[in-house]
Amino acid sequence: MAKSRIPNVLQTHQEELLEAWVREQLAEAPRRADLIAESDLRQQSAEFLEAFCQATQSDNLTDIMTSQWGEVREILTRLSHSRTQQGFTSWETARFVLSLKQPWFARLSQELEQELETLPDAVWAA
Repeated sequence: MAKSRIPNVLQTHQEELLEAWVREQLAEAPRRADLIAESDLRQQSAEFLEAFCQATQSDNLTDIMTSQWGEVREILTRLSHSRTQQGFTSWETARFVLSLKQPWFARLSQELEQELETLPDAVWAA
């Protein structure tokens, strides 16, 4: 049940998740405003989140090597390459995706608060 809720939660709260995720990235220290403008960070985050939401619409949420995850992989490849050229460290690049966890898991927990027994499976699938 929880696995099937993931796509709906993402789609329903995509804009809210984007705003929370961007805030999370902007609050990280040290913030590399010298390497990326806030508008570019927001655009990259929106592009990734849209592809991520689309990929989760399939029946297979956990096998990221399937074709429906292709755009997500392509975005991450481009992002990694461009950030390397801009001077970001590999850890700073990894934080881009890792910083999505806090707002995503918070939203998932809120959505499943009446079904707490399903939360561990949902988090694992997420």
